Parts: sequence; structure tokens; C-alpha cells
Amino acid sequence: MRLIQQTITLRGQAVHVALAGQVDEHYDILRMVRNSYLVSIPVLLGVSIIGGLLLANRTMEPIGRMTRAAQTISIRDLRKRLPVPATGDEIQGFAVTWNEMLARLETAVESLTQFTADISHDLRTTLTVMLATAQVSMKRERTAAEYQNALQTIMIECEATTQLLDDLLAASRTDVEHQNIQLSLVPLSDVVEETCTHLQARAEVKQQSVDIGVEPNHWIEGNLSLLRRLITILVDNAIKYTPQQGKISVRLYSEQRNAMLEIADNGIGIAAQDLDKIFKRFYRADTSRNRDQGGAGLGLAIAKWIVEVHRGTISAKSDSTMGARFRVTFPITQG
Repeated sequence: MRLIQQTITLRGQAVHVALAGQVDEHYDILRMVRNSYLVSIPVLLGVSIIGGLLLANRTMEPIGRMTRAAQTISIRDLRKRLPVPATGDEIQGFAVTWNEMLARLETAVESLTQFTADISHDLRTTLTVMLATAQVSMKRERTAAEYQNALQTIMIECEATTQLLDDLLAASRTDVEHQNIQLSLVPLSDVVEETCTHLQARAEVKQQSVDIGVEPNHWIEGNLSLLRRLITILVDNAIKYTPQQGKISVRLYSEQRNAMLEIADNGIGIAAQDLDKIFKRFYRADTSRNRDQGGAGLGLAIAKWIVEVHRGTISAKSDSTMGARFRVTFPITQG
């Protein structure tokens, strides 16, 4: 029993009030609550653990499928892709990103495989020509003119092989992220005019005309050797893919505090579907045509790298009736 007593004043008289009641019912309620907690909490905890495990397994199931799929992908078969779960979360984004990376890797490996086959063909052809020329020349006594022709053939093949090796070495330099390239103040006008003058002899062999228009006093922060190689690549390409008696134009002018170098020709041009790919390494717009010309798909990739080293931009336009036009932009340091 629980008892409460109180003395109060009622109408001027003191009244003693006492109230008593049983508390068993309250204790019964407390025991019931305690027993409920002792039973329900472990049950809820168990259900939560089981539910959490089931939810985790369901959440990890897409990752498991992607893991199993990734284990089946090898460098020899990059056509496979990871399954993309329709979850709308980071897992789906992760799978999409990986598939995009695999697509890029597949393209790179295919290009490298084709490049290896092409280089092997070029080197084998060059060595075969040199070996056959030497063997034929040594079979019997020949005139001085015949020996000279044989040596001329061997020299041409050696020059082509040397150019190929130079391109490979230059391409390997582009893989070095922190290349220590020395830059200094370079008279771009003089470099363009000097390099194009040296290349005119190649154009004369095909009876081509090279129109050089260079504005004086264009200076940029650059590397003299790399700039000469850039101009050589672009002008040599124009000579290579322009027919007999064709025309090649080289222009250097300023525009909005930039030095603009344009090299145009009236040759065979570049197909529209190839314009956005020609600066990729090992890419050949026409494999048979490039092989006949001695190209390895490296020249324009090297040119783009050189332009980027000089904080510039390079672009190409082409028309099957007007040839190709390459434009290079350099920031002017001093005018």
C-alpha cells in the first residue's frame, strides 16, 4: 500500500486528509515493460542483423558480378565489358567509367597492334631491299654507274629507316610527363623561312611550287630544335601528299597577339571522318597509301605534342577539291 497524508484548512477548520491505494498494478506494468524489452530488443537486433546482411549481399551482388567479369578480361580480349547494374548510384557510375576505360584501352591496343605490324612490314621491306641490292651487286663485276645506283638505293632505304627510328624516339619522349625541355626566345619568322627553304629541294623533285609568306619579327618562347621538327613534319606532309606540279603555301602572320602559322596544299586532302583522328598516335587515314609514302602514323602526333609544349594549338581543315590546311597558333612573346 502507498499512503499520503495532508492537513488542510477547510472553512476555517483544520482537516486531516489521508489517501491510500495499492501499487501492485503499477509494479505489474513495470514488469511487463521490462519483460517486453528483454524479449523484443534481442529479437529486433537479430532481425536487424539478418536484414542488414541480406541488404549488404544484395548491394554487393552487382560488385561481385563486375568482379567476376573483370577476371575474365585479358589484354588478348578487350571486347568484353562489365555488366552495368541499373541502380542509379555510384556503382552504376563506376561500371560505366570502367567500360569507357576498357573501350579506350581496346582502341589503344588495336592501334599498337596495327602499328607493330606496319613497322615490322616497313623494316622488313627496307632490310629486304638493302640486302637484295647488295647481293645482286656482288654477284658479278659491275660498272661504276651500276654500283653507284645500288649504293643510292641502299642510302635511300637507310634514310627512310633513320626517319622511322627518329619518329619512334620522338614519340617515346611524349610519354615522359616531366620532360625538361629548355625554352628560350626564338625568332619564329627566321625559323619558318630557313626550314621551308631547306625543304624546297624536296618539292622541286616533284616539280612543286612552295610559296613562303612570312611576316618578320615574330618571337616566341620555344625550343629551336622542336620548332624546326614541327615545321618539317607539316611541310613534308604537304609535299608528300601533293601531286606533281602541285602548290604548297606557307604563311606566318599575327592575329590577336598570337603568331599564326598556316601550311596549305592542293593535294589529295583528308577525309572528313579522319580529321578528328589524324593527331592520334599510330593513326593512318589510309594504311596502304601511308605505307607507300613511308609514314608510320607518328608525324602529326609528334607535331601536336610539340605545339602543346609551346602552349599553342593545332587544327586541320580539308576539302577533297582544295587539299589540306593546317593552322598552328603560338602566343607571341615579343613582336
